[in-house]
Amino acid sequence: MKYFSGKSISWVIYSSAIAAVAVLIVVAYSYRESAYWKGMYEDKQNVQLSSDAQNRQLKLLMTNSELETSLLMKDYFMVDSLLVAQRFTNEELNKKLNESIRQYYMLLQTNDELQTSLDFYQNKINNLMVELQDSRKQFAELKILADSLQKVPFVSEIATPKELFTVEFMATYKLISMSASAFHNAKKGVLPTKSIKKTEFIQIRITSLPGIDFDLGKKTVYLRIADPQGTILPFMKDEVDLFKYQGEEILFSEKTEVNFSAKKFPIAISYHPVTVLPAGIYWVYAFCDGIKIGETSFDLN
Repeated sequence: MKYFSGKSISWVIYSSAIAAVAVLIVVAYSYRESAYWKGMYEDKQNVQLSSDAQNRQLKLLMTNSELETSLLMKDYFMVDSLLVAQRFTNEELNKKLNESIRQYYMLLQTNDELQTSLDFYQNKINNLMVELQDSRKQFAELKILADSLQKVPFVSEIATPKELFTVEFMATYKLISMSASAFHNAKKGVLPTKSIKKTEFIQIRITSLPGIDFDLGKKTVYLRIADPQGTILPFMKDEVDLFKYQGEEILFSEKTEVNFSAKKFPIAISYHPVTVLPAGIYWVYAFCDGIKIGETSFDLN
């Protein structure tokens, strides 16, 4: 009984050991299977997580692309809007520029017209000033003549003997006056002009004091016409024509034979220019018998 009990105990221990080993094996196997499936699950989870991450990354990429596209479209529309606005602005600026240019040329035209009017009235004022100077000069000459006539015997009387009247006498006591003007031929006839372009001839008019009687017969009257630079206009082109005055020979512009008598006065002498006339004031001097009998001036524009 005692033997059986010891053997049984050993068998029980052995069986227990085997059972324990089996249990360990089962536990180990179970642990391995559990680890395997856990690994598989984790791998699956990792794969799922990786797939989700890729999806999220793809979505992020798509979102970024959409954002970039949206931004690009926004920029495009903004730039297009700016270009359209700039185009309209440029068109408005061009319109304003063209209007400014038009107004500028209108101002230029107006300025030219005003300048033309100013030149016209300035020339008119100059002409009036010349006429005023001539009138003052004529008034002074008449005053001197009046004073002289009172001092010279018989001159103030109409029945003065003709023998007293000589060229020198008439020049000394200013019994002769002169005027000069430029003329041109127009459809309406011969008209005076102040333009050098229109001037065809210059006419010098010599008159005597009214109320005196004289007859000096045929005389040669010489004219010297000086341009604004003081150059004597020639009688004929490329020629030097002279006459004697105070012992010297000087140039003349025109000469003519006249009947120097009260019945033939006033007399008109015409000069046709043979050179280009400059603008300005011209002086005309008349001579007869070696004596200067008068002078006058006129202007051309």
